[in-house]
Amino acid sequence: MAVRVVGGAFVGALIAFVWGFVFWTVLPFSGQAITRVADEGALAESLRAHVGPSGAYALPMPEHREGMTEAERQAALDIWKGKHEMGPIALLFYRQEGITPMDPIVMVRGFLIGLLSALLLASVSAGAAQRGVPFAKRAALILGIALFAALASHAIQWNWFYLPTRYTLTAAADLVIGWTLAGLAIAAIAAPGKPRSAPKPVGRPKDEPAAL
Repeated sequence: MAVRVVGGAFVGALIAFVWGFVFWTVLPFSGQAITRVADEGALAESLRAHVGPSGAYALPMPEHREGMTEAERQAALDIWKGKHEMGPIALLFYRQEGITPMDPIVMVRGFLIGLLSALLLASVSAGAAQRGVPFAKRAALILGIALFAALASHAIQWNWFYLPTRYTLTAAADLVIGWTLAGLAIAAIAAPGKPRSAPKPVGRPKDEPAAL
């Protein structure tokens, strides 16, 4: 059973990995979800000049410094509220250091993360299979988990961080479709094998009387 779980997880992770590559590099969805800024060079120089070390940044953010009085904190919040209502609003994930595109370490790390995710799904599917849950319902269970992951991650961030709707739908579609395809393989492989039938008795049964 453990071999089937690991094997199903590996195949599922491979399917999800290939699907992600096709979805973001071959199909046209990535260009619709993420677009290029008008003056990339000027923006890059501005980021180097005004943003600190690599990290996550939000615009606007209320001012915060040690020793602020209650009145100063309230004034900072009022200023932040005004800027927030006026716009623009941005959530910036910033990496100051460059990195080679499609770096092998990133590719390997991405596959390993997918493999760990697939192992969790394979364990759930195998447990359901041991309790007699049929293939179709195991595949539907994995689809439900994928939908949950999309709602609990992409949809939540769309709401709280004002992420673009098109980007959110694209990322959620990648997650749900990719792991549903992977889930079909996981549900098929990570399941108990058919029990071997008992060998037929050879010769005369013990209780059968001997022929005279």
